[in-house]
Amino acid sequence: MDTKNKAVIIGGGIAGLSVAFWLDKAGWESVIIERAQTIRGGGFLIGLTGLGYESAKHMDLVDPLNKVSYDLNENVMKTSSGSEIVRLKYTDAHGLESIALQRGDLAKTLAEAVPESATIRLGRTMANFVDNRDSVNVTLDNGETLKCDLLIGADGIHSHVRTQLFKDMDTTPLADLGYSFAVYDVEGDPETELEASCVSYTRPGHLDCFYRLRDRRIAVLHMWRDEFPKLEVLRNENGKAAYERLHAIAAGGHPKIREFVNRSEAAGAPILVDTMTMVKMPTWSQGRVTLLGDAAHCLTLMSGQGAAMAMASAEILGRELKNSNNDVVAALAAHDKCLRPAILRLQDHSTNLAAAYIPRNAFIYHLRNWMIRLIPYSWLISWHSEKIKAENELTKL
Repeated sequence: MDTKNKAVIIGGGIAGLSVAFWLDKAGWESVIIERAQTIRGGGFLIGLTGLGYESAKHMDLVDPLNKVSYDLNENVMKTSSGSEIVRLKYTDAHGLESIALQRGDLAKTLAEAVPESATIRLGRTMANFVDNRDSVNVTLDNGETLKCDLLIGADGIHSHVRTQLFKDMDTTPLADLGYSFAVYDVEGDPETELEASCVSYTRPGHLDCFYRLRDRRIAVLHMWRDEFPKLEVLRNENGKAAYERLHAIAAGGHPKIREFVNRSEAAGAPILVDTMTMVKMPTWSQGRVTLLGDAAHCLTLMSGQGAAMAMASAEILGRELKNSNNDVVAALAAHDKCLRPAILRLQDHSTNLAAAYIPRNAFIYHLRNWMIRLIPYSWLISWHSEKIKAENELTKL
């Protein structure tokens, strides 16, 4: 009786859960090591489109995802004084098939689709690993050692696997775009507090977005050009440092921004504050160890394609393992060759988008707003449709 090849996956997010599904299709079994005590919920809203939507179809997940999706039918953009810049109805734009989801809902749906060949180990982390050429020994934080044929680091932008795998790199793989962001959600009445499914306030160097969620919740996303020191300290604080930063950021914005920051702090809402940083690697693998998703090629939330490309990458890896008759090194090389051109195009695209959405100075900001108001609505809708199609072109493999 043949023994199945085994993979250890570090990280139970979008990339890790997706690759467990596709490893099963390739005839592998896997163990997912996730540091959190549960599959994480919440998170910001994402649009699953292009290759990510295609992967969802191949996984038979479109119907389950539609059941937890959101109807983002309108986006109202305003100045910090509350003056309306533009009101876009997404139903007027003709683009690609897509699903609007909260990131946690996508993760939970993927977790429910994880096959029996995959085991999820919660509340555990990787301590270290040793690549023996013919296998990999992975030691966990409790001292347990797992032997596998492939180690996959799907543990996010601050990947522990990447740090160990490429510890001898001369340069940092992190490319800071010069922006920071904060994400959280608060209790409220979305229908009365927000006049549309998405309301955003913009000012030079800042963008603050509010989204209607279910169960009397409102999602909040702050993005700003950051001249301050790096934010690593905020990830390890109890929230006080993060809220001090947010109060400073909100001070010059619309009163609603300050109100939501105050409500979030008063409720003790979980908050994520981080720099908008891409991961740029000349290779994503060495031997029998590879990186996947944000650990390999974080696109930043500016791209809107991080989750989609993580799912597509997982499908490609599973396909290449199957096509290579489980020759791990050959499969990893083929995966890199297939995916890298699309990733490089999307990373360039993300850098350009940031400058457009968050203008650096008042002159560019007011010029952009003037142009948006001057352009006929039909032109804006046409531009938006073409932008969606162009973004899909960027992801073609």
